[in-house]
Amino acid sequence: MIKMSAVILCAGSGSRMNLGYTKQKAKILGESVLHRAVRIFNSSENVGEIIIVSKDDEVDFAKSETAEFEKVKKIVVGEGTRQGSASVGFSASSAEFGYVAMHDAARCLVTHEMIDSVFYDAIKYGCATASCKVYDTIKEIDEDMNIVRTIERDSLRQVQTPQIFKRELYKKALINLRKNNLTVTDDNKMLELIGIKPHCTETGKNNIKLTVKEDLEYAEFLLSRSKNNE
Repeated sequence: MIKMSAVILCAGSGSRMNLGYTKQKAKILGESVLHRAVRIFNSSENVGEIIIVSKDDEVDFAKSETAEFEKVKKIVVGEGTRQGSASVGFSASSAEFGYVAMHDAARCLVTHEMIDSVFYDAIKYGCATASCKVYDTIKEIDEDMNIVRTIERDSLRQVQTPQIFKRELYKKALINLRKNNLTVTDDNKMLELIGIKPHCTETGKNNIKLTVKEDLEYAEFLLSRSKNNE
């Protein structure tokens, strides 16, 4: 059975939350953000192992929060950028698994259905990313904040995680970054730079990323009205 390594990224500072602690420690319905994200991936039949990329001073927290999950094989320390942390996580993952998933722990409302949908598309296309339609009207502006034009929404997608890649493609893209000293903030961009177009999988607008404090209340609201509170 084809399976993937799931790299859970939680090495950011989460300063925009303004909580006094990182958002992976924040709780939603009594469960930490990190615990919830890892729990969902741990119970996915398509996940063979989990690698957690943590802040240096939160390794013990990550260990205690995820000790019950048998698929967690390594907890490694991330770097100062998302790109660096993703690279560390990839390097720590096992070549036994032909696909690798990059997922932000801050998207802890991810579901098995979302993970499976992106994974099956990654098998079909080589790489795939969670995404949803853009519902708002998007305007391009000039330096004086005046509207220049309206951008057609039908050709836009809001990209989320997980982003899942065939291992060899991700490795090739990573080598290209290092060789050319390039910087990206999105794993999909790595593939774009070597001429590959990641497939966008529809995962809906509820796969939110916790960014500001108000997002915690919104996440609890979404879970409280969900019939499938995994």
